[in-house]
Amino acid sequence: MRVLDPRTEVGGRRPGAIHRGTFNANPLAAAAGIAALKVVATGEPQRHANALAARLRQQMQEVLNRHGVAGIVYGDASTFHIYFGRAGNGSIDGLSAGELKGIPKKTVSAFQQALRVRGVDVMSYTGVLHWSPTLEA
Repeated sequence: MRVLDPRTEVGGRRPGAIHRGTFNANPLAAAAGIAALKVVATGEPQRHANALAARLRQQMQEVLNRHGVAGIVYGDASTFHIYFGRAGNGSIDGLSAGELKGIPKKTVSAFQQALRVRGVDVMSYTGVLHWSPTLEA
């Protein structure tokens, strides 16, 4: 990036390289990017997302158990997935990738539609939420 800085001479040229582009010299976007990276570098957004996802996985599993639905809510860090078809012992051990993705389409569709009418969109097969702006985290 130093070569693009107009104040810096590189190889007898100032700036060292000329680069024309749509967002060149956009200080507002650069400042926003720097501010966002400083926040992300603290690790706090990731810790917060991981904690919320752990709580979501636990509470979703409790709902499945309470309603007698054979399923397991699992995931790592800030993700979650749901497997329908096995009692909720909290483990997907022994299941192949094909089994995990082999939930009948009718079951997945019913699950997704039930969430959508409540303002929640599951953007992948059985995981990764997109929250409606009307819902609180």
